[in-house]
Amino acid sequence: MPANQVVTRRFYPALSEVITVDDLPEFLHFAENGLNLLLDKIHYKNLQYSKSQRGDSAFYSLDIVTNNIGLDLPFGMRLVLNPDQDGDSNISSFPISLQYQWEMLAFLRSFKVQNFAFTPEAFYELGLQIFRITEDEVIAHILNYFVEDTETETKFEQLLDAVNLVYGTSLSLPPGEEPTVDKVVTLINNEISIPKSVSAVMFGIYISQAGEEETRGRLQQFYNRLVPNGIEDYIKQLITPKLRATLKLSAGIEFPPSILKPVDANGDIIDDGRKSMFTFGEATFYADTESGIGADVEFVGNLVPEYGQIGNTNLFIGIERAKLDLSRKRNIAEADAAGYGPDFTGLYVKEATIGLSRFGKKSTTKTSVALIGEDLLIGTGGISGRISLASNGALYYDFGLFEAELNLFSLTFKKGAIVSSDIAGKLTIPGFKDTTGQQAIIDIRVHIQDNGDFELTAKPQQGLLPITLPNVFTLNIRSFNLGKEARGFYIQIAGTLDFIADIPGLGQVLPKNIEIQKLRIWDNGDIEFDGGSFVIPKAFKLKVGPVNLEVSQIAFGAYTKQLNGIERKYRFFGFDGMINTGNAGVNATGNGIKYYFTVDNNDTDKPFDSFTSIDGIGIDLTIPGNVSKEEAIFILNGYLRMSNPDPAIVGSNAGSEYTGAVSFSMPKFRLSGSAAMRLKPSVPSFVVDIGMELPGPIPLGATGLGIYGFRGIIGRHYMASKSATTPPLPDSASWWEYYKAKSNITHREGIELDKFADKPGYSVGAGVSIATSFDKGFTFSTNEPVNKLKLK
Repeated sequence: MPANQVVTRRFYPALSEVITVDDLPEFLHFAENGLNLLLDKIHYKNLQYSKSQRGDSAFYSLDIVTNNIGLDLPFGMRLVLNPDQDGDSNISSFPISLQYQWEMLAFLRSFKVQNFAFTPEAFYELGLQIFRITEDEVIAHILNYFVEDTETETKFEQLLDAVNLVYGTSLSLPPGEEPTVDKVVTLINNEISIPKSVSAVMFGIYISQAGEEETRGRLQQFYNRLVPNGIEDYIKQLITPKLRATLKLSAGIEFPPSILKPVDANGDIIDDGRKSMFTFGEATFYADTESGIGADVEFVGNLVPEYGQIGNTNLFIGIERAKLDLSRKRNIAEADAAGYGPDFTGLYVKEATIGLSRFGKKSTTKTSVALIGEDLLIGTGGISGRISLASNGALYYDFGLFEAELNLFSLTFKKGAIVSSDIAGKLTIPGFKDTTGQQAIIDIRVHIQDNGDFELTAKPQQGLLPITLPNVFTLNIRSFNLGKEARGFYIQIAGTLDFIADIPGLGQVLPKNIEIQKLRIWDNGDIEFDGGSFVIPKAFKLKVGPVNLEVSQIAFGAYTKQLNGIERKYRFFGFDGMINTGNAGVNATGNGIKYYFTVDNNDTDKPFDSFTSIDGIGIDLTIPGNVSKEEAIFILNGYLRMSNPDPAIVGSNAGSEYTGAVSFSMPKFRLSGSAAMRLKPSVPSFVVDIGMELPGPIPLGATGLGIYGFRGIIGRHYMASKSATTPPLPDSASWWEYYKAKSNITHREGIELDKFADKPGYSVGAGVSIATSFDKGFTFSTNEPVNKLKLK
């Protein structure tokens, strides 16, 4: 966890804020004062409860919260009692539950168990209430179960005779009327000399007997159809509360980050203040009105969170079962065998699941075998043990577009340090081919370091390993390693480079065995040289169009452009050196002959494409070279460019176009001039712009006027065009707007060659610009079919 991160202490409310004694069942109210005090002092979390609609049952579950209860162990470990399952290391939490059921409340909400007499009469009366038996139904039950028919009297007459005998009354049904239960109930209730209810009268006459056993038997006979198993047992079950309370106790070993760091299933470190902990020895103690008091104990441990990173390595471990050693005086046998002292405390894991983090991403297209840890000891002194592949197979990881296959993996720890590492496999390099034309695959070795970094290099072999970028170059690899920066993964190669490209316009073979110190291939396919260029040990000559270049340095870069309506990705080699200016034997520095080739090729709409261009060669020449420009005899400045238009846009006349300009001045003679041209050999077409400024005016008679300079344009298949300006002008724009638009090359207003468009069939005739002492104008004319154009 970063040093500046503060773990916020959480607030846990008192139980009295959500539960009062009144919420508990009536049979617990006898301890009201003590319960109120207890609820005020208990803090909780994760409260869950439910209560039946009739109030006869309820369930409460919560975690009782206390300050962290634990014992410090060596090497930053800690034994914690009831570690919090939600990761709050400041507390211990004790899960408890309370469940009760009092079925009587479903029938009688106001029932008071202390007022119940538990006599046969009490069971009789309570049964009438529970089953809602009316007085009519009581009489019917008595007639059915206790009165027998005789030849002289009906059951109704016998029942009334029994009442008259007990209470000295003379109850009888009117002669001639049909006897009914309702009429019998009415007779008894209307007789003022009978002080009891119908149900009480029937109990006293037919159920209550001199012997208790006989009374209970007749009571059961009355309720037999409703509760065949016994009315008394049934009612006792209803009025007896059922209560079950549980308390869970557990312990855990908390590990410092130097031994284990908590991570998620992807191997990413959980940076919220939690620590890795191995929990074990969970015991549930219970008190039950039916089962009594007891405990369920399970001595199985688990890692919380599920995974932990081993120290600073990029390996993370998942533990399901482990053997615990908490003794400081003697070891488990496995710790002794590993060479630990008797004060070792920690875990022994026979087998664990291992994962790799910060090592690319696990392949989503290929299935890896398991990586397991065997005979691992995790505790004081760090971690010891061996990590290897579970069975025949391989691990598959992707580093961007690079695909790694590890078919050998063996890593051994000893007291926190990696003492041996044997990890090997293959790496696929996208876009490159081997000598047989197949996908380029390099044998690799991987070394994982104690600080979590990993080193991936080419497996040593005799000679150089060649891989080819088709149609462009072959790399002969001497050394190779994989690394990572903010923009992604890359492989860095040292060796030699052989050009195999058939570069248009060069007309000669490019050199081979060019020494390369640092060439990077990025995980998205980008290629770059260290510093963007490299110096070649022996210069070679290139001829592109009118340019002769003696190359001493090669640059490399990226480029995109539209080709046949599709945006394509290119890389280019730039050839830099000295330019031969002709018979004068004067050399000037050149920069910009480039060979472009596509790197997004496929077999359908993106075939391989390449072209050559001169993006810009500058000339800056002063004679003599050891004086300032003000003292020079001759100064020459200029540039040369070559462009390659898209055939889909320009049409069938597409081809390389050369653009250049040169200006000179002779400061001592106050004389200067310039020349510019555009040339397209494939048409052919050209346009030339020539100008000169005189050291002094040529007088024009006595007018006071003078000629200060001349400028002229001549050419073929080029024409002044509003759409050639940058940005393009609409056809509705005036020619004055065209005149004021600045050149994209010279950044000047006026007539400039890059404001001409390629127009086959048109010719530029002679045109002259005359600068006078009071006005600067320009007259421009072309041959037919172009109309005469005059700009002022």
